[in-house]
Amino acid sequence: MDTLSLVYLIVIVSGLTGASVAGYIHGKKFRNDKLVCPVGSDCEVVIYSKYSKFLGIPIENLGVVYYLTVALSYTFLFLFPKPNSEILSFFTLSITTLAFLFSLYLTYIQAVNLRQWCVWCLLSAGLCTIIFLSVWSFSEINLVEFLNNFVENLIFS
Repeated sequence: MDTLSLVYLIVIVSGLTGASVAGYIHGKKFRNDKLVCPVGSDCEVVIYSKYSKFLGIPIENLGVVYYLTVALSYTFLFLFPKPNSEILSFFTLSITTLAFLFSLYLTYIQAVNLRQWCVWCLLSAGLCTIIFLSVWSFSEINLVEFLNNFVENLIFS
């Protein structure tokens, strides 16, 4: 197996694992079950906080959609590497970057605003980071230049 195929498999497995974690959180919230936090933190504080929704949508639902989109996209790229791969690669690169930046923001919220850690949320952030680094490792776009342009456009727009 070549390195690119290995990276694709890492992204696919990370995406499916992330979807499972987000789905687990969603299921617990939907059934009003207590979310078990493995290291003694209080995940409930985090998952029911005012920060647990983005534009009225529960963050775990956005996570399921994101992770499944990435897993399916990279499954397609793995199985059919040539046709339309540039468009799909750019799309997944873009949403992966946005998801990673959003994940950093949510981790900051846990640390600074809530002062409570949710292990499941941190696991999701870790998977998002693995996907981000994997996707960018084989991208033809320069990450530093891309982020610099993104920040400049955000600030000066």
